[in-house]
Amino acid sequence: MRRGLKCISDPNRRKYLALVLNEIKSEFRNSLVSCVLYGSVARGDDDKHSDIDLLLVLDTDMSYGERCTMLGRVLTRVYKTDLAQRLLEMGYNIFVEFYPLNITEASVFRPIYLDMIHDAVILYDRNNFFEKVLNRVSKLLKKLGSKRIWLGEKEWIWVIKPDICFGEEVSYELE
Repeated sequence: MRRGLKCISDPNRRKYLALVLNEIKSEFRNSLVSCVLYGSVARGDDDKHSDIDLLLVLDTDMSYGERCTMLGRVLTRVYKTDLAQRLLEMGYNIFVEFYPLNITEASVFRPIYLDMIHDAVILYDRNNFFEKVLNRVSKLLKKLGSKRIWLGEKEWIWVIKPDICFGEEVSYELE
């Protein structure tokens, strides 16, 4: 499991992610459980035009809409910084795509977790909460015999259960 901003090769992205993470911590305070980078920036195959994908786990009973509203405030503050303006002038896409889940939502299998077990970078993880979730996903995939098959340099598919039989039900329950 990769952890920390040091895993981000582009120093400009690294500084920007540090700023975003600090603003998230400031907004959510003790509610923030996990902040996980995924997608092309996490894999290291991004370019200046790539957006930034962050999964957040929050210890809250706020609605999804309320979480998104708070994240809108985070982005407003971030976009007003000198760093964000410099990155825009350099041609960077500074948009952050958030996936804000509460603890219950984050604790069940989600298809997005498939790639995260290989590619995610954990930026913040109180009590290793999300690392434990990804470990449970990894165990499930191993049990099912799942495989990620590469079709090209940046293309792949997942075969979740290679030996599945017609009519067979597959459980995605995390143990």
